[in-house]
Amino acid sequence: MKKTLNVCAAILLGLIAIFALNVIGNVVFTHIALSGETSPDFQEELASGSSISEIVGHSIEASANDIREAYGEYGDGVPAGTIWKQSFVRTVRNMHITDYFEPDYEPQETEWYSAWKETEQELEAADRERRLALHQDNWNTINRTINRELAEGLKRQYIEVISAGDGSLLQVLEDESEIAALMDTMRTDDWEVVSPPEGLTPQYELVVYQQVNWPTGDKIQEVGRYTIYEGGAYAGFHITLMPIGVSEINLKIPAAVAEVLRDAY
Repeated sequence: MKKTLNVCAAILLGLIAIFALNVIGNVVFTHIALSGETSPDFQEELASGSSISEIVGHSIEASANDIREAYGEYGDGVPAGTIWKQSFVRTVRNMHITDYFEPDYEPQETEWYSAWKETEQELEAADRERRLALHQDNWNTINRTINRELAEGLKRQYIEVISAGDGSLLQVLEDESEIAALMDTMRTDDWEVVSPPEGLTPQYELVVYQQVNWPTGDKIQEVGRYTIYEGGAYAGFHITLMPIGVSEINLKIPAAVAEVLRDAY
């Protein structure tokens, strides 16, 4: 009995060690790949007839480029092992695995192709979810800071209303009560972070200027701007001052608010 327990304990410790090494390997590999620079001769399009090492190297660099654009340098926003997974999918794609499939391909190849497509779709869906979650975190921060400060008049601030069509200045909101009334109408806590439909036409912008405390002194400057699209159902918020990870947040506006914003300016 004791011998059996010792064997089981050894197996368990071995599995824990393998899991730990895998996690550490994912973190280290992802960190190195995202922190490294792309080689000077890197080409997004891979030449035909490339060797396996060239294909794998290209997959890692291309995946790192994509993720670096989305998340910046390696940090808490980048899930460990992301490079592993995306590089694998891209390697399969670069090897042109699908070129070998014929209309009468074997079941084994069907299973492999289906598994590959499923993996790719899962990664794309997971990436969309990560992007939305990152955008939601940023939007929550905007609501806690800029929008609350606007609503409560906590800083020296004003808002410029600018036509998206010709860039003309439509109105300037400087009075504390005017700004508070606008924020009460907008009800930004109810806005939903989304992937917007294509073809939206900007109608007007709300450019937010606030007092910013710098070591050299206080200064009023642009911190962000809302773009209200025609129809009022969608908006974008561009983070002007020190964007972290995300600079543009796309939002869906509740119908009741959209009706008001559509004809507000």
